[in-house]
Amino acid sequence: MATIAQETTRTILGVPGRAFDVITWHGNGSAKAPNEIANQKWISERRALPRDPDGLRVQAEIRFDDNCKNGHKSFAITGETTTPRGRVESCGCIHDDIAKAFPELVPLIQWHLMNETGPMHYAANVCYHAGNRDCHGKLENEPYGWRYALTFGENPILHKFTKEHKFLPFLQDSKDSGYDFEVIQLDHAPEPDGRRLYRPKFTFGGYGKKWHEGPFDSELDAVAFLHALQNCEPHFTQYATQYGEGKARDLDAARNAAIWPDASDADLSVSRSELESALTARLPAIVAEFRGAMIHDCGFIWDAPQADGESI
Repeated sequence: MATIAQETTRTILGVPGRAFDVITWHGNGSAKAPNEIANQKWISERRALPRDPDGLRVQAEIRFDDNCKNGHKSFAITGETTTPRGRVESCGCIHDDIAKAFPELVPLIQWHLMNETGPMHYAANVCYHAGNRDCHGKLENEPYGWRYALTFGENPILHKFTKEHKFLPFLQDSKDSGYDFEVIQLDHAPEPDGRRLYRPKFTFGGYGKKWHEGPFDSELDAVAFLHALQNCEPHFTQYATQYGEGKARDLDAARNAAIWPDASDADLSVSRSELESALTARLPAIVAEFRGAMIHDCGFIWDAPQADGESI
């Protein structure tokens, strides 16, 4: 590692604090950015949490670095609250408490989890919050899990097979042959003393060679099923086993994820492709604004020098 800036006191948006040494990976970072900044952190002074009956105090922490070796610098604003005796009461993304104690830092909260290329999972997060599809991408009551079965003639009873089962595809591929199968017995491997612990299973010629692959537990079952295949008009079908739950649109969360506070409900309720296009068009301006906030508001280094003195 290499230090490129010394620890110092510094204010961010008027809030006094301390900036730690700025350290680069100096060739030991990710393959993508081996010389990226490994540590660039600032902590604020402690302030009382306004109107808190327990007398909690708040300290904010801001960092913009590649501490996780992701190949890019990410911005985070977090903090902790402590009791008058110094015990940590809460920590992490306590943005509400930070906003109360440090209203000057509120403009930076919108950049939480932003990196040099844009917000984390930018389009995906915005579209998810703005849309009405669940985490599987399904609308409410939209089927997406399936199982497969056979019916015979007009009889509606489903003869079921799991979707992972290979027997049904084998039968489908054999339709043109008229199911001209031979019933074959599959014996379980004998024990050392010659005994067989399990009864034989049965299959059709061409499917399965080992005991566990036999789809039928008795010869009678196999013969009856073969008769149905040959004489009772088999029909292959599928039926739903899982349905989408959908979700309500959370347009406020979409605005926050998009860093688009003046977006109207109509702006965010268009089709996914239209919304993605709008987000892509906005991204360069967002990145430029973010860069300005990091350099001018926070005093952070944007480009880390390489070992030869050049910038990455």
